[in-house]
Amino acid sequence: MKKLLLLFGVGLFITAPIQAQQSYPRAEIFGGYSYLRGDLSVPAGWNASVAVNPHRNIGLETDFSGHYGSTVGFDHKTHLFLVGPKFAVRSDRLTPYAHVLIGVTRVSMMGEQLLYP
Repeated sequence: MKKLLLLFGVGLFITAPIQAQQSYPRAEIFGGYSYLRGDLSVPAGWNASVAVNPHRNIGLETDFSGHYGSTVGFDHKTHLFLVGPKFAVRSDRLTPYAHVLIGVTRVSMMGEQLLYP
């Protein structure tokens, strides 16, 4: 087991300079806070995104988000699942990009049941 860990560690240090020579990232990961405002007022939420870049200027991006809130007796949950291409123009200081994401949205609401006599 110790030999396997040592071999893994040596392999990691050998490949680190090779990875440093890349002119663009192979993958990009993002996570953060999201604020959604619409007819259903569900502002608080999260957002996560993963982009895989097989080429310097072209990538494939997936984006997931969830928003949660409540209004007048109803709890709202909104989840978005998106995927699409990402186009980037990479330079030393700045990387402008454009992406086109399509997907689905799932909205669910739970409310208090009103009982009538």
